[in-house]
Amino acid sequence: MDVVDMTAREPVRVDGLAQFLTSWFGLPPRPEQKISSDESMIPRALVDGHRLISRWGIQSVVRFNHAVDLDKLSADDNGMVRFWYENQGCWEWATKYQGDDPLVYESEPGGEFEPWRAIGQTVSEFLLSAVIFEAALGGVNRISMREVTGEGVRLLSTSLKPLEIAAESRFMAGTRFFIGPGVLVDIEEPVSPDGSQGQNLYRAWVSARSIEELNLFMQEFGGLGRKPRQRSDSRTDEGPPPW
Repeated sequence: MDVVDMTAREPVRVDGLAQFLTSWFGLPPRPEQKISSDESMIPRALVDGHRLISRWGIQSVVRFNHAVDLDKLSADDNGMVRFWYENQGCWEWATKYQGDDPLVYESEPGGEFEPWRAIGQTVSEFLLSAVIFEAALGGVNRISMREVTGEGVRLLSTSLKPLEIAAESRFMAGTRFFIGPGVLVDIEEPVSPDGSQGQNLYRAWVSARSIEELNLFMQEFGGLGRKPRQRSDSRTDEGPPPW
């Protein structure tokens, strides 16, 4: 059983957070937000990244997982600055004040990776990949396509252009991102084959900048999997951080 090669087309390079935010959300509607925390204990890339995201609104950009508010960023007794966490509290991401753009660490509270391990991304790389992930899975106009066949994935991956981004963090493992006219598509690697048909089945998350662009995409590709499931635009969890 073949696993589809999803790297056939020339990728679209995303070089920075500002480039992606502007291309996806348009010009920022807000001025830069000031931070009231002690900036001397927070890496410059984290301050700049959060200030940039806040120009579009943290709640508008980060809708699936959670970003810690600017005024709550601070280092704990071990020098770790927690700044991002998974929507169910299963994973946390933090950094240290070690230069302008230090490495990011992840933790699985109560799990295998506790307290922290480096993930191979700097803060600026993490924020870019995390925001792309949020746009794909947390957008207002989005659809979940299930049981997409290998042939359907080949069609998607040759009709759209792959996004080229930095090293992936935990919540982006096993996925490929593609971009098309007004749409962002996250195709998950197949977990297990469908025994009855003897082929790998995939899941795709489709997010669009507008409902009209989503409808156009689904008119062309909506028949590739099981009946698509439209997602609500509500956040998974509005509770406080788990720490």
